[in-house]
Amino acid sequence: MKKLILLLAFGVFTATFTFGQQDDCGVNSIFGQPLLNPPSAYTSDEAGNTQLDNFYGLTEDIAGMTFWGFMNDGNGDCYSSGSQDFEIKFYQDNSGGVGTLVTTFTVTVTPSNTGLTYSYNGHDVSILKYDVSFPSNITLSDGWFSAVKSNPTGNSCRFYFLNTTNGDDHSAYITLSDPSTIHYVSNNRAFCLNGVPPIPLSKWAVAFGVLLILGFIVIRYKTKMA
Repeated sequence: MKKLILLLAFGVFTATFTFGQQDDCGVNSIFGQPLLNPPSAYTSDEAGNTQLDNFYGLTEDIAGMTFWGFMNDGNGDCYSSGSQDFEIKFYQDNSGGVGTLVTTFTVTVTPSNTGLTYSYNGHDVSILKYDVSFPSNITLSDGWFSAVKSNPTGNSCRFYFLNTTNGDDHSAYITLSDPSTIHYVSNNRAFCLNGVPPIPLSKWAVAFGVLLILGFIVIRYKTKMA
């Protein structure tokens, strides 16, 4: 009994200690650098810089992605609920660097509020989670991506891409003033790549499977009793 109480206490302590510091990839993830103790965040916004990160070792097509960030106008949280537009690009890998552009998606996504917060310039901002499905799949075993929030009017309320302590410490950024130069840095963007979700079984298929199992059990039972 004492051991059980100690285990429960340890579980509560662990959950309390990690709550507010992490968020995980979903069940369809095929590459993950999920949010964990975010050490920094940088703009990835049409009116600011572009953040990029690499991925590798994929054996499945990319059907979507998840990433984490927040909205800030320099004076604190400026997020208002609703959809946002992003331009997401995928690139080939070029010996560890950003290679040729493969495809570009313009997507509209409504982020979910994780309930977690991040302290930026002395202000607490809400951490947002963006779950994106692509209109077509991407076949890349290794490569790079960028996700930039649309901001054609140059609004001061901009998207900041959160970093994570997960990853290989190899990412990049492009500045608005010098879009032709890629700067490589030792940090990790918080993101996951998602594969094609499995086709769910219908209720009828599950019921039929249960009936087959029950039928098999009854037949075995009758055979033993004979």
